[in-house]
Amino acid sequence: MLQNPNNILCVAKRNGGIVSSGIGEIAAIPLDNTQFRIAELTEAATLAEHESNGCYAAISTTILSELARRSRAHEIFDGELDLVFGESNGLSPGVLRVAATQARTFSTNVAGSYGFEGRGILRQQVPISGPFRRTSYNDLVVTSLTRSNLYGMF
Repeated sequence: MLQNPNNILCVAKRNGGIVSSGIGEIAAIPLDNTQFRIAELTEAATLAEHESNGCYAAISTTILSELARRSRAHEIFDGELDLVFGESNGLSPGVLRVAATQARTFSTNVAGSYGFEGRGILRQQVPISGPFRRTSYNDLVVTSLTRSNLYGMF
């Protein structure tokens, strides 16, 4: 993932050390005679002593801005992005607030709009390190931006 030149690695540093990071992983899925171009905001992490300082907001905003720039320039596998998504830790209120501020669509809202209240959550069976857990595992909420939403925000 880190060696792929299409991906975007973003870091926040303090006193010469990395305190937060995230990746914009870019892929193209062949569909008939075209490609579905996607990017995932993934592998975001912040050192505990730097949480609640805006690191995730800065990292994800920087990645989204660069994705929008590359997409407008047709630099995403020779075209524009179709979708950006992320699997947000459901127990990280700061991450969820940032996703809402960035006008991302929440999978829980989409499921609810179709009458599936309480759905749209990726239940986890593997622990994710991070904030204090009230459950054995940190469940994930998918958030997404279409191309037009991405361009509208960035």
